[in-house]
Amino acid sequence: MAVPPKVLPFRALRYDPARAATDLADLICPPYDVIAPDEQADLAARSPYNAVHLELPLGVSERKYRQAAADLAAWRARGVLRADDRPAYYLSETIFNHAGQQLTRRDLIAAIDVQPWSNGAVLPHEHTMPGPKADRLELMRATHLTASPIWLMHREQPPALVAAWSGAVERAPEVELTWRDEQHRLWLVDDPAQVSAIRDEFAGGGPLYIADGHHRYETSLAFRAEAEATLPGAASTMAVLTWAADPGLVVLPTHRLLRGLDPSFSMEEAETRWSDMLHMEYFPVWEQTPPEQIDALMQQLASNGRNGPAFGQSVRTDRWRYSEFTGGSGGAVLFDHDSDPHETKNLANDAGYKDTVVEMKRLLAKLPPQPK
Repeated sequence: MAVPPKVLPFRALRYDPARAATDLADLICPPYDVIAPDEQADLAARSPYNAVHLELPLGVSERKYRQAAADLAAWRARGVLRADDRPAYYLSETIFNHAGQQLTRRDLIAAIDVQPWSNGAVLPHEHTMPGPKADRLELMRATHLTASPIWLMHREQPPALVAAWSGAVERAPEVELTWRDEQHRLWLVDDPAQVSAIRDEFAGGGPLYIADGHHRYETSLAFRAEAEATLPGAASTMAVLTWAADPGLVVLPTHRLLRGLDPSFSMEEAETRWSDMLHMEYFPVWEQTPPEQIDALMQQLASNGRNGPAFGQSVRTDRWRYSEFTGGSGGAVLFDHDSDPHETKNLANDAGYKDTVVEMKRLLAKLPPQPK
């Protein structure tokens, strides 16, 4: 049985822009894994207090981790960073433009109690690599800080959270800024009754799903194992939680270019072999294609995506991966990783694998139901 997720209030460290002597927009940075080297240098140059000095410190080897810890201690001593007086939830609103449309997304910033994947409180969807986790763990050991949150989805919308939002937008936000053409507003929720209601309703709800931050989550698990006994707060990490049906939640497709294919492998053969997994269309793209032609292609892809399967569920064993899709044409895929590690041959409709499909369906049925 899955362990209920613990979504907890916490005392955030927040900037005092007056002490930093600059705009708040010059002090924040994206998560470490989307910061290119040139952007890292540019952010660091914007202010000696930019968060990139803590999130992705410049330097090499262990020296950069020690420098991040020293910077954090100095900023706190100077009052550039201050901890809030009592534990709170933080309501974050982002207004942005996408595809010519203005959208608003509302998120909850909280601490979550990190649990092993097997507990079922938080569910992943991708594998991780050791390099990024080793880097994040060394930084966490040095600073005892979560500088950027993981991103989680929740299917249920807790009534207490809805009520908190209704009250928040009636008052001025604690933080308001524009960053890279996005408008951001932040409200604190620290009323004890509201805090208790939000915490209890999340605890009585379903699991959370990681949208981004698998490496940071597994790093937090490792840090908890080694520091929980001696360091208060080591059992949790910071997270942004978004309602899966939020009207401002944009899920973009991943486009792939296939390179290095055997020249004898024709598009006709690909269409025949993979017809049960995908629908193929031809679109004219050539050398030095004009921008308007690329724009037309992207619009066509977006249109097709609205009509085809957008979500599915997948289960994997050491040998097999089985997925079922809803919406569009639906369908299922089964791959044998022993003989087909690159997943080129779908066996779901092969009568010889009927028993395997039945078993994988049984395992899939144990997952939480998909959203309607």
